[in-house]
Amino acid sequence: MKKFLILLFGLSLFAIERMTMLMGTYVTIEAPTFQQTQKAFAIIRDIESSLSTFKKDSLVYKLNEQKCVKPDRYLYDIIKKSLFMNENTEGYFNVAVGRITKDIYRFGQKERVPKKPLKNVSVDLRISLANEKVCIPENIKLDFGGIAKGYAVDEVAAYFRKRHIEHALIALSGDIRCFGRCQVSVDSPFGDGSIATIYNDTDKELTVSTSGIYRRYVKEQKYNHIINPYTKKAQTKIVSLTLFGKRPNYFYDAMATAIVAMGFKEARGFLKKSGLRYIMITSNGRIFIERGEYRVALSADPFHIQ
Repeated sequence: MKKFLILLFGLSLFAIERMTMLMGTYVTIEAPTFQQTQKAFAIIRDIESSLSTFKKDSLVYKLNEQKCVKPDRYLYDIIKKSLFMNENTEGYFNVAVGRITKDIYRFGQKERVPKKPLKNVSVDLRISLANEKVCIPENIKLDFGGIAKGYAVDEVAAYFRKRHIEHALIALSGDIRCFGRCQVSVDSPFGDGSIATIYNDTDKELTVSTSGIYRRYVKEQKYNHIINPYTKKAQTKIVSLTLFGKRPNYFYDAMATAIVAMGFKEARGFLKKSGLRYIMITSNGRIFIERGEYRVALSADPFHIQ
């Protein structure tokens, strides 16, 4: 689970804010009119109806069971984006981990700890997009949990841009887009309160996404939901990673998932050469920050900052 505290500045006093539960998380929309907030929720509901791994009438659920379906726009688009992110994360972002996350751990259902080693579980990312159908092998399942919320934020953001909305907020848990001046406070993975605040001091959009292991796990953090597709295991050194900047939410959502899955040593090397803006927090309380052009304020705490 990903969670942020958000404060938005520069909105009209008459801006409408609404919150509801969608895609397994709390969704907050702030826009100038009630109709615009409702349209945003409708877009997210449509995406959930296509990409949910829990709803039996969703296309992804049917694809995992039947192995071939005719995709709608959302499924086709997110598959293309997932394959792109797989290529750009050295294979660490892999939506074919569904056998592990859905069948073995059963995250979001009756969760359990694996009884046997997972080395023989297939995560072979082979997806066929041909003849107006999408097909997957019999031995895999897809799980878009590491990209779908970011993708949904992007779709709502596109709608807001078409309406020339200058000040708005879209937040699906830790996947956030704000239009205009705002500040986003990142939760501490060790207790209540925030660990840092990212400021958007311009009228441009700010994109933020975080991945963490400190809320969603079975019994203990070593059985968390972010799976390394090479080792078939979850790491425990990185407890939270926040990426922020100007790129699409789907990109930061998938990238953060992949970097956390890498483990600390590989993640440090990847981040150094990536050019990304980030806040990374480790299990022993170290904070690694690359601010770039953004203003980031840290909360008063005993952490060692690098």
